[in-house]
Amino acid sequence: MSAMQEIKETMTESDLIFRDETQVTERRAFRASFPDRSSGLPAGSSSSEMESLGKEIVRIGAERPFHKLLLTVPQTIVDHPEQAALCFFFTNYVLIPRHAESLRGYIEHLLPIYSTSKPNSHLTMTTTAISLAAVTHFPDKRHLRPLAQLHYVKALSLLNRALQDRSTAVTDETLMSVMLMSFYESIVNGSFPAAGSHVEGATALIKLRGKEQFRRKISLQLFHAVRAQIISSCIVKSKPVDDLPFDEEETENPWKQNAATRLTIYTLKIPALRVAAKGLLASPFNQASIGETKQLLQDAKEIDETLASWPNSLPKEWNYVTISRTDVFPENIETADSYPGNIDVYYDLQVASTWNSYRTCRLFILEIMMQCIVRLAPSPNDVNGDPDYLSVFETIQRLLNELCATVPFYLSYRHSAGTDNRYPYEVNNMESENRRLTVTLGGYFIRSPLLILEGMDCIPEYQRRWVRGRISYLNKVVMNLIRYPCAELSAASPSSSHYHHPAAAWQP
Repeated sequence: MSAMQEIKETMTESDLIFRDETQVTERRAFRASFPDRSSGLPAGSSSSEMESLGKEIVRIGAERPFHKLLLTVPQTIVDHPEQAALCFFFTNYVLIPRHAESLRGYIEHLLPIYSTSKPNSHLTMTTTAISLAAVTHFPDKRHLRPLAQLHYVKALSLLNRALQDRSTAVTDETLMSVMLMSFYESIVNGSFPAAGSHVEGATALIKLRGKEQFRRKISLQLFHAVRAQIISSCIVKSKPVDDLPFDEEETENPWKQNAATRLTIYTLKIPALRVAAKGLLASPFNQASIGETKQLLQDAKEIDETLASWPNSLPKEWNYVTISRTDVFPENIETADSYPGNIDVYYDLQVASTWNSYRTCRLFILEIMMQCIVRLAPSPNDVNGDPDYLSVFETIQRLLNELCATVPFYLSYRHSAGTDNRYPYEVNNMESENRRLTVTLGGYFIRSPLLILEGMDCIPEYQRRWVRGRISYLNKVVMNLIRYPCAELSAASPSSSHYHHPAAAWQP
């Protein structure tokens, strides 16, 4: 075994990620100092002159490598963990969507806002905190968690100070800081209640900013991103959406928006639907409530019909590809990498996540429809032959299976797919450290949908066990969470007498 092989084997994944780039830079400078081989001799140079130059290079190189003369890095430079973490975070977490139709998240807008913020501002401090938290997913970087928490506390203090002044409270920088704090709570503790408190704060800021934010492009894009987070939070919590400012043109002409924003517009009525269902379906059923139940069912059908049309408007690049399938049901389903059925791949993580947002929203609506049908039936056994019930049941199971089929894509599992393997990247050529980054970021994206599935009564128990196993794997292995509650994001149960929603304890 060569010396280089021994060195590579002793290096950890994080060593490779945060390795010193000096040697790479030196090699580039060395290559740049020579003319392109294909261009021949430089203009005006004779062969004898070039021969003399070559001998001089050989002579100097014998004394000291030539590229060492071109670039010498002072030994006094200190590698601060904050700077390394920031580079890591912006490179691996601040992902610009590859497709314009999937632009909906807020973190995609961080770079232009961060670049104009002042040093030691609440945004720079928050970004540093979340960057340090991100690298602690690597076992040999966990010692940086107290440093991340220290920066987080400082950022909170600076943010509270900025909120005291309306002129600083309504800036894009302040709104971005609040949303990043929500992200911090999600990746550090996996805590949706703590993250939700920051979403509540973002809601207040959106209302304070008013329609003035629609006049600036980046502010409008940030509004769309934050609103999507607010709507998702309200759907999960069965909570009505506050009176947010809105752009009349986008609601009247949703086709002018990109696919991700159009999905948000289609889901605007779901929180109010869940609020109505929460009150009606938890009350005793009697003759007087029959009409209200029928109206609730009709409202749910109309919303679902609109939402079901969303995939028809997508570009062809958004079509997912089934690369493998297994029909074997393992005995220990909790530890299985994939659920029996299809294994699908997508254009990128953002596209896959938008698809899963569509699926979870429809599942919430279909649960209400199923519970209304059962409630209106003369007896529970009569629903088995009801075509509406069977249609809803089949759609629910299809959406559950489709969402489960995305998990291997998020976690970068290897699967044999023959000649039709059309991954959006070369899986077989991924270096180990890059694969770990993909798994960590993918784990963050898929954890929330899995928590929603885990809390649904309509999911088969065998499938629920697999979902719980994946959540446990994400919490303990992939994301290395400090604490990992698995049931705090439960969904409405179609067969229960009341709705379970952990957000009741969320406070702004």
